[in-house]
Amino acid sequence: MNKNNIIMKKLTAVVLFAAVFVLTNCKPKYDEAEAKKIIKQDGLSINPVRAQMCQPPGDLPDTPTQTDMDNWALQLFAALIWPNTKGDRGVPDCNNAIIGQRSDGQYLPVVWETWKGPNEMFWPDGKKPASWADNGNPSLPPLCEAAVQEGKTLIYLDAKAAGVAPVDRYNQAVGYSVTAQNKTIIHYSITFDKNVYDYIMKTKGWNIENQKKMSAANFPHGSMEMKASWVVLNGSSASPDKSRFFTRESVVYTPELDDVPASCKVQNLGLIGLHFIRKVKANGRDQWIWATYEHVDNVPPWKSTTEPGKDPNHAGPYTLFNKDCYTTKDCKYNQSTEDGRPAYDPTEVIRVIDIGAEAKPLNVAWKELMLAFGKDNPWQYYELVETQWTRYIAVGDPGTIEPPSSANTTMETYLKEQDSSCVACHQTAKTKMRAIGADYSFMFAQACPDPKDFPWNNRWPVSASCKE
Repeated sequence: MNKNNIIMKKLTAVVLFAAVFVLTNCKPKYDEAEAKKIIKQDGLSINPVRAQMCQPPGDLPDTPTQTDMDNWALQLFAALIWPNTKGDRGVPDCNNAIIGQRSDGQYLPVVWETWKGPNEMFWPDGKKPASWADNGNPSLPPLCEAAVQEGKTLIYLDAKAAGVAPVDRYNQAVGYSVTAQNKTIIHYSITFDKNVYDYIMKTKGWNIENQKKMSAANFPHGSMEMKASWVVLNGSSASPDKSRFFTRESVVYTPELDDVPASCKVQNLGLIGLHFIRKVKANGRDQWIWATYEHVDNVPPWKSTTEPGKDPNHAGPYTLFNKDCYTTKDCKYNQSTEDGRPAYDPTEVIRVIDIGAEAKPLNVAWKELMLAFGKDNPWQYYELVETQWTRYIAVGDPGTIEPPSSANTTMETYLKEQDSSCVACHQTAKTKMRAIGADYSFMFAQACPDPKDFPWNNRWPVSASCKE
């Protein structure tokens, strides 16, 4: 493994959201009558009543269809991108519109942004986490501390100040990092809801010592986790159109890569991908359901596992694909840094698994529904890629994953079609020491992060509760 890959694997990028919060919000008008008409005509089964649309969906039928699952996933999407109630983490402000803005133009924090992140739950010294409302005051990289002192108010997962979650990693599970066409590294964030937080607190599974006493893991009904991917909108000619994205102005930390020095500075980020998982009853039993979403400007449509498709109606640039690859450019598709791509060379990404057939017509209806909140609503540019779940036929049946393959181009960029399954991957989840299964969640495996992975945290003492 070369020096770059060692750095890519060992270091963790941190993006800390910064914003000056203003109390006055700009609430766009919502046309509920138009929304009802859209849903009736196009088969999208989201409840158009705002007080219902802002709530996550519950259990599914005993014999659901894939269309049932996809409608459920879009209802989940609507609920979790709703502006959060100020001072109450994870609670939607149903009196607001689906896309709320402050008077300074910044978008209001949405529900999933205000959930807890692993950085608040799992500490290098294995100490007990802070309460749900308290962020515990994680330490910052020195470079970021300097950037914050230069004039930005840093809000680091502080619900009382309407803060939002940090983006604290940039490596994928397989293949290390992805680089956008504007030569910036894609960053990722992970959060989880209060059900997950409460269960970890109940089991005391925030460190290795306590996990050794666990005999099983079984997260409660309703639990939810999230992973998001973000592109830096740096204003270059290859940078995406900011007006089409849900954005955050942030203090962005990136470690040294390919001999480019580490940096921390204020940047604009655009959301390009989301995973949500929720544990509900479906097909007769409690199970985790995976729903994955992307921005429509990420990559071209699917054609094959080796070639990009073409969308004649797509006028602008793609975030993760150069249109010159269609004609003059000799492109290596989905090439990771493990396969020799320099870290800051753009990754030419193509879709190796098509968007689900049942999801496609619902995505058309979703865009129309989002326009009922206003023509400038950026959520119109996001679409459901797939909903993955397990179908059970009888008692004792191990189940069949439906559909068998699913991939988000921003998070599973380097996986082959036959290897790409959210459910199959999470079936392997175990606790930190891999002693027991972790109920499809990798959250317990985040316990006792190695201080070497966080160079600015070398002040943490070696703790008996984190000894393997």
